[in-house]
Amino acid sequence: MKPLISDVPLKYRIKKVGKYNAYVHICPNCLDYNKDLITLGFNEFEGNVIRIIECPICFKKFWHHIKQKDLLETYLLELKILRK
Repeated sequence: MKPLISDVPLKYRIKKVGKYNAYVHICPNCLDYNKDLITLGFNEFEGNVIRIIECPICFKKFWHHIKQKDLLETYLLELKILRK
């Protein structure tokens, strides 16, 4: 099921920054798998929910579409744990 922006609590919605990155788990600048990318928040782009991410090495920001509701729930849980 496709997630909706209304599924994202307001406190986790942020301005869209960075560039589009189809390679969800790789920083487009570092091209490295061996690090945990940081979810900054979510926004909506062309009717789809997007996840805005930051690389912990080079601090570049990028985003990708979230196509499944269960992935959105996983990313929301990650944000709740990080922001405690």
